[in-house]
Amino acid sequence: MADVFKAIEQLLEDYTNLCSDFEEEMMVREFVLNAIDLVILLGEPFIFEKREPSEYYISLQVPGIGDRVDLSRAREIAQQDARACQLVLEHDHSLAATLRVYRNTLAWLRFWSVRCPSEEWRQRFKEELEEMEKGLQALRTTAKLTFQLEIAEELANI
Repeated sequence: MADVFKAIEQLLEDYTNLCSDFEEEMMVREFVLNAIDLVILLGEPFIFEKREPSEYYISLQVPGIGDRVDLSRAREIAQQDARACQLVLEHDHSLAATLRVYRNTLAWLRFWSVRCPSEEWRQRFKEELEEMEKGLQALRTTAKLTFQLEIAEELANI
């Protein structure tokens, strides 16, 4: 997948070097990204939130599969979130932290299983998503069977 995004970034760089002002650069960037995006976008433009400077910061929102989004920027944010999720799980063993990581990871898997430009990687994301969703369902069932209602309620919202 890294090769796909390197090629995208090179195309963006090549085309934006031809532009003389910011508006033209943004128009070319959007054109190139739309050309590689497999989804016909009907959703709203997705604006990434301003990230806190902490390396433990996990995005509160992830673009939906139909949102208009810069895939290059989405990749950058997804990588930052993945690293933050890893750090959080290494240092914070609370239920809240675990659920936040789970929620973020599932959202990114849902997004990339549809929006990744590479068929091979879309399939990988889809398979990983299916496994995580099975695990989530098992957690929901266990929480209900053990009468852990607070946890069951939190898991229902993921």
